[in-house]
This record gives sequence, structure tokens and C-alpha cells, in this order.
Amino acid sequence: MKLFSSHCADALLCVCFQDGPPSVIFYCLRSQLKARKCCHEFLERLVELYPVEKSTRVCILKGGFVEFLCQAGPLSTLVQDLDQMYWELDITDEGGRPVYMGCI
Repeated sequence: MKLFSSHCADALLCVCFQDGPPSVIFYCLRSQLKARKCCHEFLERLVELYPVEKSTRVCILKGGFVEFLCQAGPLSTLVQDLDQMYWELDITDEGGRPVYMGCI
């Protein structure tokens, strides 16, 4: 089962190829399954469409979005328009420290 539609992948690849050597970062909640699968599918399609293109940097966010929030915090300048209900995030524990899905 493909997680990435070929139309979506092709559109992203087109932007990457036209705009120069970008970095593409895949992530999901914990970057264990979906991010890895999408990254693999993206790289396969990149080689199919642009076999000589070697400058696009493709990464997976280690630990996923949850780990990123544990380290950066929801008020980080790197985070915009965070919908905590979507990510099922708890803001603080009983001591007032940030908690995200059990991560302190």
C-alpha cells in the first residue's frame, strides 16, 4: 500500500527540482512507520523522474514530532499554528512541566 499518491509525490519532486537543492523532512507522530515509508517512496520516485539529481537532501525527523516537541517545546519559534488537539498533546503535568504523550 502506497502512503504517498504519485500525483502528490510528483508535485513535490517538481518543486524540489525547479527550486534547487532543498531539504525534505518527513515526519509523523514518532517517525517509526509512515515517515519512513513515505521517505522511501519519495526517494524511489525521485530516482525514477530525475535519475541524475543528487542534491536533494531527504531526512526523517528522529523521534518524530513528539520528540521534537519534547525538546523544542510548543512555544518554540520553530513551531507555528500548533493544534494540540490534533496531536493529542497534554501541555503540562501536575508539576507544571511540559508533557507530550508521556514524554517529560
